[in-house]
Amino acid sequence: MHAFSQKIKERLLSFLWTMAPERLKDWKRQIDAVRLRYRTRLNRELNLFRPVRFSEKMQWRKLFIESALFTQLSDKISVRHYIASRGLSSLLIPQLWIGEDPKDIPFDELPRPYIIKSSHGFGHTVIVAQDQIVDRNQVINKVRKWLAHCHGTVAREPGYLDVPRRIVIEPLLVSSTGQPPPELKVFVFDGTARYAQYVELGLDRNQLFGFVDRNWQRYSWRGRYNLSSLPEKPLCFDLALAAAEKLGAELDHCRVDFYLVDECVYIGEITLYSYSGMVTLQPDDTDLVMGSYWNIRWPRTRAWLAIATRRWGQPHRRM
Repeated sequence: MHAFSQKIKERLLSFLWTMAPERLKDWKRQIDAVRLRYRTRLNRELNLFRPVRFSEKMQWRKLFIESALFTQLSDKISVRHYIASRGLSSLLIPQLWIGEDPKDIPFDELPRPYIIKSSHGFGHTVIVAQDQIVDRNQVINKVRKWLAHCHGTVAREPGYLDVPRRIVIEPLLVSSTGQPPPELKVFVFDGTARYAQYVELGLDRNQLFGFVDRNWQRYSWRGRYNLSSLPEKPLCFDLALAAAEKLGAELDHCRVDFYLVDECVYIGEITLYSYSGMVTLQPDDTDLVMGSYWNIRWPRTRAWLAIATRRWGQPHRRM
């Protein structure tokens, strides 16, 4: 009897959705897609309207929060104005060139080594080494693919939807040993740095990491690639924490990424969608502990208000 009534209920809901306005149908498509990806990646159901885990709260943010500030922070160019306004311009990496057409890249004039990035995406990088012979056509074609890609719609991260698609070239940061510098990713909640992820590049090019608290004490959290041991506390660790707190003071959560170049520290980016919320760390309660620091006020009410008053990604969604 229960199975029969459940089938009737499903058919009734299906019929009612056919009568719904297109805006609500779009919300259903977005929510269903996020639920499916979450279930597939993490093998659990998403508690979207009463999120507890860090991974759940990130899916909530991706669906229901849009703001001009998120667009500014997601743009590798405009975020620099935000950082400078907080008195941290000395921590910015210089920019060698900015443009919109890869054919205009001045390959012969740029001091090497350097790195080419997109202003609007994730994982878009080309490194040009000191003595490297550059296949310019290959680089230009790759960059064109970046410019045709909208990370916001693909990953459902609305902060990226309205970021102008541009090309950024910066000096490649290298430590005094000639190796890539380690990274420090500081997780800030309501203006307080709660924990950080220290990352080094391994011999096989995998990113090895460990999580630490504010006192450089290591957490037991682990993932696929783990550092066997942490170095001594970096000299600039406290400076990075203080800078991250300045940058995250207006947000309920952000992650601020730094490069540790010998005794200097540089800001890499401000990240609003860490891991796209797909946390796969062990032990399993790591996700709960990480989420416990993130206070989202009235998540159910704000979600329904968003659904009732607007369409996901509008008016800025690029198809």
